[in-house]
Amino acid sequence: MKRFVILVSILLSSCAGMEDMVNLNIKMTSSTEASKGDPLELPSTSKIDFGGPITTLDIAWKGDRIKINGKSYIDHSGELESMVTHSDTGFITTVHSKQVGDKKVYSLKLNKPFKQYKKKILAEFVEADGAYQFRVKGAEETIVTSYRLMSKGAILFHGTAYFSILTENGLSDPMEIPEGYLLSPLQAKDLSKAHFLIFIKDVGPVMFGFMQVGGKRLYDMQFIDTRTGKIRSISRLALNVESQSAFDTHLRNMVNLRMTDDGLVVLALEADYKNLYARNLHTGSKASLFFREKGIAWFKSGKNSDQRIWVKAAVGFEDKEIDDVLSFMSSANKVSRLGDVSLIQ
Repeated sequence: MKRFVILVSILLSSCAGMEDMVNLNIKMTSSTEASKGDPLELPSTSKIDFGGPITTLDIAWKGDRIKINGKSYIDHSGELESMVTHSDTGFITTVHSKQVGDKKVYSLKLNKPFKQYKKKILAEFVEADGAYQFRVKGAEETIVTSYRLMSKGAILFHGTAYFSILTENGLSDPMEIPEGYLLSPLQAKDLSKAHFLIFIKDVGPVMFGFMQVGGKRLYDMQFIDTRTGKIRSISRLALNVESQSAFDTHLRNMVNLRMTDDGLVVLALEADYKNLYARNLHTGSKASLFFREKGIAWFKSGKNSDQRIWVKAAVGFEDKEIDDVLSFMSSANKVSRLGDVSLIQ
C-alpha cells in the first residue's frame, strides 16, 4: 500500500521559539488503534473553580502602541517583545527586553491595566542554544523549548514530553504530555480562565467498510487540566488532511470552544458525524445535542447578548437550533459524567 506523509505546520500566534511551528506528521497506516473512548460513566472526581465572572479584554498592539478594548494603554516597562491579545481575567501578561552586557534579558510581567495594581515580574529568561533559560523566584533554573502566554502567566513547554504552568504563585511541577500527542492549533483564547490544554494524536485512517477514505485521518483529542495534569475528556474526530489550511479549517468547524463564567464548554461533531456532543469541562457532564444516523452536515455556535450559548445544526433536510446549551444539558435525560482519567498511551 502506498504510504505518504503530509506535513502540516501550524503557526500558534501566542507561542515563541522553535516550537512556534507545530508539525503534525500524518502517516498512512494499514490499521488503526482501538479507541480508548470517553470516560463517560466515571463519577466526576474533581470540582474546578474558574474564578468567577469573565472580565474580557481585547488587545491590539503594534510597536509601542497598545489598545485595550479600544482604549490607549501606555506601558513603560521597556521594549515590548510580545503580549497576550485576549484576556478573560482582566489581567495581561507581557514580555519585555533589555540589554545586559552582551545578552538580551527578557522579563515576563503580570499587570492589570487601568487599575491600581503593582506589576509583578513572574520570570526572567535568556536565549540559550535554541531554547530559553528561565529563572523563576523560588525555583531552580529551567530550560524551556517554547512558551505560550496566558492572561495571568504562561505555559512553558519542556520538549514534547512535559509542560509546566507559570503564574504569580510560581512554577508548577512538570506535567506529562501523553505519548504521541501534539499541541492542537485549536485552543481556548485565554488558558488562564479555561484551565485546559488541548492535544491531538493521529490514530489511523478513516475507514468505510474495508476501504480507506482518502484525504481524511482519525484524531483523538484530549483535554488536559493544567492544574492537575489529568485528562478530563477524550474526543475522536475525522479530519481533512489534504493540506494545512484544510486541516486547520476542518478542525475549527468540527470543534467549537465557548467560554462561560463557569468554565470551558466544548461542542464537537465526532468521527462518524452522527452525534453533536456538548461537554462542560467544569461540571464534568456530556450530552448529545443532535443525532442523525446518516450524519449531520454542519453546525455552528455562538453566544447571545446574555451570554447563553446557542447552537444550530443541519440535521437532515432541516436546521435545528438550541438557544441555551447549558440549560439543555441540565435537563437532558441522557447526560454522562466526565471523570478524571489516567494518562492513556
